[in-house]
Amino acid sequence: MRKILITAYAINPYKGSEDGTGWNWVKELAKYNQVIVITRENNLPHIERYLEEHGLSQESNMRFFGYDLPKYQRFWKRGSFGALPYFYLWQKTVPKFVKEMELDFDIAHNLNFHNDWIPNFLWKLGKPTVWGPIGHHTKIRKDYILPHYGIIEYLKDRFRWWIKLAFWLLSPNLKKGIEASEVILAVNHDVKNRIPGNSKRIIHMPAIGAPWQDAYEKEDHSVLELLSIGRFVPLKAFDLTIRSFAKFYHELNPLRKDGVRLTIVGKGPYKNYLIRLAEELKVSEQIRFIDWIEKHKLEEIYKQSDIFLFPSHEGAGMVVPEAFVHGIPVICLDNSGPGESIDENSGIRVPFIDYEESLNLLAHAIHRLASDPAYRKLLSQGARNRFESWFNWEAKGKMVNKIYEKILEKNKIADYTH
Repeated sequence: MRKILITAYAINPYKGSEDGTGWNWVKELAKYNQVIVITRENNLPHIERYLEEHGLSQESNMRFFGYDLPKYQRFWKRGSFGALPYFYLWQKTVPKFVKEMELDFDIAHNLNFHNDWIPNFLWKLGKPTVWGPIGHHTKIRKDYILPHYGIIEYLKDRFRWWIKLAFWLLSPNLKKGIEASEVILAVNHDVKNRIPGNSKRIIHMPAIGAPWQDAYEKEDHSVLELLSIGRFVPLKAFDLTIRSFAKFYHELNPLRKDGVRLTIVGKGPYKNYLIRLAEELKVSEQIRFIDWIEKHKLEEIYKQSDIFLFPSHEGAGMVVPEAFVHGIPVICLDNSGPGESIDENSGIRVPFIDYEESLNLLAHAIHRLASDPAYRKLLSQGARNRFESWFNWEAKGKMVNKIYEKILEKNKIADYTH
């Protein structure tokens, strides 16, 4: 059986987002390979607890090793503060750790932070290397951030973008990592615009997914339920979510206004701002805010929802596959993030243009789905189909395993996805 060395900086079977994504990738790839996972030491207790609870062991197809820089070299890191600089140093020193442990493997796979501008150093181990899925958040358009979140958030966003540009343009280590990678998995097509070299080595592969659930028929209910989930930060554009919902709501026939509701699940520094915005737009009675909740309770909210409203600027959109598995059509901006996750059969993509015009088009998209139950049902089935073909973890594991096979067979990169 093939042995795959995987570096997964973030991995935790009890969490969602980046950590949960890392766990699901490893779990699926271990079905076909022996995987040796290098992660941070603070992730090991959670992994070991999960293995024990599920009757697994480190002797199965998954072996985990914790690695961190010495405390005197990471004293400055506090939680998420300093995470990206530390990730750079962690990646740079991992090859030395692997050599010291004398780990034997056939392919090295740099799995996450899903970041296409911090260099990958696994090529130094002298084995075929897979990098990704990787990607990035694009900079937020000025009219989408400055008037709504202020100059500080605007400058922070631009500063992050300038750092990415500096790495893409100037980093010799990034260039070496790109050139040495057999295959680069890209979360969206914008990665090709930033990663130089032979584009045939770049394969489109979303990092996100959802576990399999049996399809079910949605029950009819008297209230049209819209749902949005995420952190309350400028990147997620919940201001646009609330404004487009408010425009839709105030244009409704008064007799229908009691039959619509928007649920927003999340937390973050802009929660109070968003609550005030809902009050100013006179839709606070129609919007309920829910903090992060247990997974089984969130499942019930998904099952009751009819439309997923998600005009986020991010490069992926972790919650989109979760909406799809529940057969919920998605309304989003036509960007390189959620806009690439959906197609015309699973949702509505709104042109990413002037703020006010995009807002109007989002409201129009809500109207369209709200007023046409047959069309909504058609997109609901399309959302489920999209999940099964593109975002089902089992299908994604098989795709990457096929890539491993082709690498070791030394076939052409162009054949990897056929």
